[in-house]
Amino acid sequence: MTSTFEWLIGAFPDKETKEFQVKWSTAEIQVAAFEGGELQFNGQLEGTMRVFRNHEEAHMRVKAAVEALQLCVRCLELAPLQLEIAFDILYRPSRFKPNYWEDESDIGLGYYDNGMINMQDDLRRHLQLETSLWPVCQESCKGLCPECGVNRNETLCGCGNSAQPSKTAIGAQLEQLFNR
Repeated sequence: MTSTFEWLIGAFPDKETKEFQVKWSTAEIQVAAFEGGELQFNGQLEGTMRVFRNHEEAHMRVKAAVEALQLCVRCLELAPLQLEIAFDILYRPSRFKPNYWEDESDIGLGYYDNGMINMQDDLRRHLQLETSLWPVCQESCKGLCPECGVNRNETLCGCGNSAQPSKTAIGAQLEQLFNR
């Protein structure tokens, strides 16, 4: 069963810790990918959510995982990526929200209106933080040939530089320096 992103604060017993097995639909969570599109997910975001409610505040500890697909920056093939998130957040009524721009000291705080906590933005934010800025399908990926564009992981081309990824002048100098 898929869990909802919205939870009524009154659904959690006061002064008790309650743990839930959760499965969130990833169809409603858009996470930006490095190539400018959106990350593609394989399945649901699954894990546990532990909640302790103290009157109007709810402390939530979330641990969840999902498999995603990202384009490899070297060969432009889709590569699987296991995303695991774990975070704590304290939700308070929005009347406690400060009138200034939130900074890093407010990262563990969330606010809700009308007794309804919506976790969608917090889940999206933590998934975004786990995505790679430079995703590769495998560390040994040879990438695309800069001359003919063939994927060098699948085919050797006749361009003369298919065995190794191309090096820039500075890359060649650094390699010489480290191989001394």
